[in-house]
Amino acid sequence: MLTFEDISNPSHVPANLLPAGVPELLAPPAAGQPVVTRLLYQQVNAAGTGAYAVDHLAEPLATLMAEDRLAQAIVDMGGDPSEPSFLAGRDTAAATGSSALAQALPPSRTGQADQGVAEMAVLDAGIAFWNPAFTDPNGQSRFATFSGLRLQAGQVVGPQVLTAQQLSDMVARGHSIPGDRENRRQLAILMPSSVYAPGPKGRDLFPPDEMAHGTAMSEMILSTAPADARLHGMELPQDVVRDLTGGLMTGVLVPAVRALIDQVIAARSDTKPFRMVMLVAFGFLGGPQEGMGVPAPLVSALSALLASYRNIGVDVEMVVPMGNHLQDQAHARLTAGRSVGWRIQPDDHSANTLELIYQGRPARLRLTAPDGSKLKLRRKRAALGRILYQGRAIGAVWDEPLGRGMWRTRISLTPSATRNTGLSHAPFGRWQVKLRKGRAVQTWVLRDEVGFDPDPSAPSRRSWVEDGVRPLRDPLGYPFLDDSAAPAGALVLRDGSASLLATHQQAQITSVGAQWSAKPDPTTAQSWYSGNALNGMPPDQWADLSYGAQSEYRSIGPFGRRAVLGNGSPRRYRAAGTSLAAALVAGQRA
Repeated sequence: MLTFEDISNPSHVPANLLPAGVPELLAPPAAGQPVVTRLLYQQVNAAGTGAYAVDHLAEPLATLMAEDRLAQAIVDMGGDPSEPSFLAGRDTAAATGSSALAQALPPSRTGQADQGVAEMAVLDAGIAFWNPAFTDPNGQSRFATFSGLRLQAGQVVGPQVLTAQQLSDMVARGHSIPGDRENRRQLAILMPSSVYAPGPKGRDLFPPDEMAHGTAMSEMILSTAPADARLHGMELPQDVVRDLTGGLMTGVLVPAVRALIDQVIAARSDTKPFRMVMLVAFGFLGGPQEGMGVPAPLVSALSALLASYRNIGVDVEMVVPMGNHLQDQAHARLTAGRSVGWRIQPDDHSANTLELIYQGRPARLRLTAPDGSKLKLRRKRAALGRILYQGRAIGAVWDEPLGRGMWRTRISLTPSATRNTGLSHAPFGRWQVKLRKGRAVQTWVLRDEVGFDPDPSAPSRRSWVEDGVRPLRDPLGYPFLDDSAAPAGALVLRDGSASLLATHQQAQITSVGAQWSAKPDPTTAQSWYSGNALNGMPPDQWADLSYGAQSEYRSIGPFGRRAVLGNGSPRRYRAAGTSLAAALVAGQRA
């Protein structure tokens, strides 16, 4: 039997409460256990500057939400509860230190604008900047600066920048296996938030002999950039990399972009206005997207930050991928009276979340469990509540207004398998979500499998939506690239499968899709995984993954992968994705 109970009508809710807060909401720590939940919040008087700080919550999250005291907790930490906050993972140690003061933007650049090559920057994870391939003909590293984004309680979110000597020493010893291992050991100490530090259970997220995303991105940028272009790198915190829902990335991205721009400014010896191209080769699903009547808060915040820097003479272009979710059954358009299936896999140790965005009041939904148990959701206000199955809390629902009459509902279910003794597991199988009445609802699965499972015996598995009629492949066996072959009434669509960052038309954000070609045929076609925007608009640019590659490194055929560098060694790994396409374009834009 499914039942529902309200938690509260909170005045402030972390933007990624669902799914990030599911364990804390539904299985609060036992008496005597330390509170280790971190919160990322914007400091007072810091609007528009990207100045965020991190601190531990002084009380359990479940208590603060139930009693609507999170806003006051943010005030007590020196934060501004009128601005978004984000859950930022958990620590095993108590908070130390205090948050730094809000930082002002750098002074305006003056004089004649620099007409040379743009500064290049990459925000990623697992960047082996010491790989010998990243040196110029004179043996000098093409990386001008390198840092790791700090995400530690009691501190402002900002970069830990290597000194010129540290950078030089690591590049010098990176030509050998022992040097590579020493570089990793030192980065784990210097940048404890990075992927080079041990992950959960002491397992490396990017082992030395495996492919790391950031190294491949760096190679692609440098392969198309001018020979004299300088590259600046920043490592994302490992907590961000492990969260494929995009919830924590949404909070970290604005301060990370701001920190990386400041890092480049500090490396310049002049005060001239200049251009900068930054690759942010991560994508995540969700909305609202272009054409839905309200901008996504993250895109609006990024656009405002980039405009602020343009006003002081730093013209930043951000290059982002369309995402690889075209075939993932991750988006559906749900209409009144219709139901869509939501497939939860067995032995899944991650929470699963649906995001629904629509016009009007909170949607009137019916949720059906795999055993046929039904629950009607028909609230009339912003609220947070629990889903109970046979009396046990196995999920949460959060309704919130987005402005201009738009609403968002998130439904999160606990893992179908869990070793958390205080957390009940949700039933696996085919759940159903029915829109009982009202306007159409755009629905997304927030991807939850992390790809970096700390314990292989406790895997994270993805969920998907299904309607039983969505065609998968054409008569020749090739995946469909759009919804033109879908029968009337199909709910699960390929439009809407693009990354949230790439679906808004913003002057300083360039979206990139992936294509493939069969030599010597000069024509290209969309890659089978390259996501589509909800409104059908193509990306700002396309890129063939084989562009500029030596013949032995090219991707072959529609399902081919390009051979790329992946760590500090010369070994190459086959990879594909719109992030590679975006990196190729980023280098060209310099």
